[in-house]
Amino acid sequence: METKQTKSIFVKAPSWLLAILIFILSAIVFVITDSIWTPRTGTGLKSYLIHDLIIVLGCFFIVKLNPKSIWYVPLICNALLIIAYLFEPSLRKGAHLIPISAGWILSVAVSMIAAKRADSNQKK
Repeated sequence: METKQTKSIFVKAPSWLLAILIFILSAIVFVITDSIWTPRTGTGLKSYLIHDLIIVLGCFFIVKLNPKSIWYVPLICNALLIIAYLFEPSLRKGAHLIPISAGWILSVAVSMIAAKRADSNQKK
């Protein structure tokens, strides 16, 4: 006898929707942490690191569920920083460029790793 397992709503949801949810979650967390830490420290480095961590973890799990979504999930998740980078000239220089670039690179790299792991798990 097989037991009937119900799948989570996150497993059933399309990857683009999950990526938008990660985008919204990371934006909310970024605004909250930036408003708390930036006045105290003068930089938003901690806010960027937490934002990047949320995006990297989100990209990993979304792409692991659906490896074909590797082409658009990192773009949707990083949309906030991509738009900010394009329209805010101060982000192109200085200390903010390092965490922004690192977040983009890590989200793409982790998405590739998740896609490879998902493909290797499907072959077994």
